[in-house]
Amino acid sequence: MTETTAKPALDLHSDAVERALTDHLVHGRIVIRIVQQVLWPILAAIYGGRAPLWMVVPPAILLLLCSLGFIWLSSSYRRDPDRLSPHAWQRRHRVFAALNGVAFGYAGFLVTLPGDAERFAVCFIILMIGVAAPSRAFNLFNYAVLLAMTTLGLMAGLIATGELIPIIIAFSIAPYFVVALFSSRAQVHAQRQQMALALAHEALSRRHSDALAEADATRERFA
Repeated sequence: MTETTAKPALDLHSDAVERALTDHLVHGRIVIRIVQQVLWPILAAIYGGRAPLWMVVPPAILLLLCSLGFIWLSSSYRRDPDRLSPHAWQRRHRVFAALNGVAFGYAGFLVTLPGDAERFAVCFIILMIGVAAPSRAFNLFNYAVLLAMTTLGLMAGLIATGELIPIIIAFSIAPYFVVALFSSRAQVHAQRQQMALALAHEALSRRHSDALAEADATRERFA
C-alpha cells in the first residue's frame, strides 16, 4: 500500500506572489538609504578635498532626492497598495532605481583623478553598493537597471583615465555585472518559491479550517 502526500500547487507568477514581492521591493530597507547618504562624504573625503565640487555636489543632491523619492513611494504604497497594480508600483520603483544608479555611476568621474589607492577605494565602494542593493532579491529588472547605471559610469571613468591598468579594471567589471545578475536571478526565483509556498500553505490551512468547521456544524445538526 503506497501513501501519497498532497503538495500544494505553486504558481510562482500569481498576482498574490507579485504583490508579496512588490511589498518587499517598495518598502526596502531604510538602513540602506541612510548608509548611501553617508557614502558620498566618504567618497569625497577619499581624495582629501582634491575632488572639484562638480564631481561631488550634483550626484550628492541627486542621491538625496532619490532617497526621498523612495521614502515617498513607500509611504504612498503603504497608504493604498491597491491603487496601482504590482507591476505599476515596480515601474515607479525602477525610475528611482535608475536615478540612484546614475548618482553612484557619476562617482566614476572621481577615478579620473590621480591616485591608485584612491581609485581602488572608489571602485570597491561603488561595486559593494551593487551587491547591497535592496532590489537584488525581489526584482531582477529593477536591479539590472540600477547595476547598469552604476557600473557603466564607473567603467566610463576608468576608461577616461587613458591608463592601461584602469582600462583593464574597467573591462573586468563586465564579468562582475553578469555574475551579479545571475545571482540576483537565483535570489528572485528563490523568493518567488518561498512566497508561493507560504501562500499555498496558507490557503491549504484555511481550507482545512473551513472543512473542520463544516464537519462540526454537521455533527451538531445530527447530534
